Amino acid sequence: MELLTDDAVLEVAKSAAGDDVEVLQWHTESFAANFCLMRSLQISIKKDNHPSTLNFMVKHTSGDSDIFTAYRQRAFNKEIFFYQTLAPLLNEELEKAGAEPLNVPKCYYASSTADAALLVLEDLRSRGFRSSKFLVDVPHATLLVREAAKLHAASLLLAQRDPQPLNERFPLLVESWTLGKEHRTPFETYVHVGTTVMAEQFCTSDHLRELRQWLERVAPHSLQLLMRQLELMPHAAVITHADLHTRNVLFRYDDAGNPVEVVLLDLQVVRVASPIADLSYFTHMCILPAQRTSVLPQTLDAYHDTLRSLLDKTSVPLPFTRAQLEDEMTTSRLGLLYTILLLPVAVKAINAGSFKKEKENEEETSSEGTEGKHGEQDAGAEADEANESMTEITNRGHLEEIRELLVETAEYAFSLKVHEEFADFEAHLWREEVKM
Repeated sequence: MELLTDDAVLEVAKSAAGDDVEVLQWHTESFAANFCLMRSLQISIKKDNHPSTLNFMVKHTSGDSDIFTAYRQRAFNKEIFFYQTLAPLLNEELEKAGAEPLNVPKCYYASSTADAALLVLEDLRSRGFRSSKFLVDVPHATLLVREAAKLHAASLLLAQRDPQPLNERFPLLVESWTLGKEHRTPFETYVHVGTTVMAEQFCTSDHLRELRQWLERVAPHSLQLLMRQLELMPHAAVITHADLHTRNVLFRYDDAGNPVEVVLLDLQVVRVASPIADLSYFTHMCILPAQRTSVLPQTLDAYHDTLRSLLDKTSVPLPFTRAQLEDEMTTSRLGLLYTILLLPVAVKAINAGSFKKEKENEEETSSEGTEGKHGEQDAGAEADEANESMTEITNRGHLEEIRELLVETAEYAFSLKVHEEFADFEAHLWREEVKM
């Protein structure tokens, strides 16, 4: 973790507490994460002769080289770009519209080289934010889509400032899959694995045989199927989160246990796409098919009301009516495909323990200033150990929910006859193979 140096830590402390701060000592503790490495960072400082402690979250690349290296590095650069460039522009548009800024973590420091990247973010635990269940009810869903509506509205407002499309003005908003084999191959591998797991573990019943056989046939072409659905979607003019589910947000609760605030996390795959992409993704990933009929109307009401209230104060028109939104959500298969082609990878990953803290990341990194002291970090270590335990519990709980969701989704997909609906896609693949 060479990017987190004494000089970098001093910059973090200055960003949080002012230029006249003195760093006494600092240390990090690693904990369970996926996709990247995560550490808590604790900095002991002195300001105006008063000692205090600052806490942050650190995301950084692992330094390992594999097929995901290029994709992962671009994702980090994209998240840095979001915090340093895009979020200020979007928040400026929201301020002009009389709205609150995006609810995302504060970014205190970022650094990137050709093969490494690091982000130092606000530790939201200190403000009472925590993970929710993977599957959500109406209160959680409405909070989340209202925040998504703010992101979409802000990007519509930003887009009208310049005739140049957003993904041309900001090339990092172009989907990584389209940037050549180096970026495409890892995701092809990812969705191939997900599709295979779905077929082998969740479509084993005899009555699902046709769906299972279809998944087995399209597994090598899963990414093409997803890309085609994205291309066919209308209103491709907003900045989407693009990975909008409950493992990528945190909620704050009142004393009665009701969710009152949500923060969007993991903004490393933001891209320009249809707003329906975010909504379809979330509602299929985090709401059981049997409950979607009752939850979806209130969720779409919350989204559309928020979008309308923000855009009504401006000259930017709504991209769709409430009825059009519901029609597109009903006909879109994108969220369903993401769920059956991608989500099963989470089952494989959690079962394999890939979210657990790796041995090579257990070493503590620490440094002290001229008045600092080594050691005396038992409390921090105990807190991190507790966090690790909570992460494992969360993963186990999420695994049970994800399994339930995938079992129901297999039945739902079969009831929709998606294996017949996408027959034209298979025919297209067959024609391409004949040409070759």
